[in-house]
Amino acid sequence: MPSHPTFLSPTDLNRLVSSGQPALVEFYSPTCSHCQALEPTIEALAREWGERLTISQLDLSEHPKAAREWQVMGTPTVLVFDKGAAVARLTGVQPKRQYVSELQKLVGD
Repeated sequence: MPSHPTFLSPTDLNRLVSSGQPALVEFYSPTCSHCQALEPTIEALAREWGERLTISQLDLSEHPKAAREWQVMGTPTVLVFDKGAAVARLTGVQPKRQYVSELQKLVGD
């Protein structure tokens, strides 16, 4: 069972989206205080949901072009993917229940 989110490159993300499998991806920057505040939630989601879908992170400080490609205007931004498309976008730090609600739509309880 994955207990931590995986770290993606833009190429990895494109492969993940193309695969059509359900996934949650946080676009973040390590210097962003809001991203740091969200980290425990992302870690918890990886522990609780990692067997059912992919929980990943993409560091925009290392891959700034990805922000333009995915229209990410600020960090943290979480995109939820299913069947090759972004089906939800959560910007800023949201309560954990908001992320869980989006994941339940994909894979159920």
